[in-house]
Amino acid sequence: MIQNLLKLDAQQIEKDWQSKVIKVIENTFGQSDMSPEGILFLMGVQESGVGYQPHLEKEHKQDLIMLGTTHAWFAAGLYIKDEEGLRPAEPFPNLDLDEQEKLLKIAIIRYFEAV
Repeated sequence: MIQNLLKLDAQQIEKDWQSKVIKVIENTFGQSDMSPEGILFLMGVQESGVGYQPHLEKEHKQDLIMLGTTHAWFAAGLYIKDEEGLRPAEPFPNLDLDEQEKLLKIAIIRYFEAV
């Protein structure tokens, strides 16, 4: 599954990133230069169901980023849901930095397509 996602066209991914993610972020929050990490934070806030809380501690922000990441992986089919919660559908291979970024963008795009 991961290798199939990594074969997707980089230009199409960037086009989808701009139209399906950045455009929504810009329309919702008025920002067009948000990093993937910032977007994952917002996704974590959304998935936590408690809404944004100012003055969060660093650890809580990191937890929200991880929650957003987990839900992005789920939207991309890389995580499955069972009685214990969300877990990897298959082991993640060692990926270089470019492959990690590409996979993360694909997962975020899939999350935005699903919501």
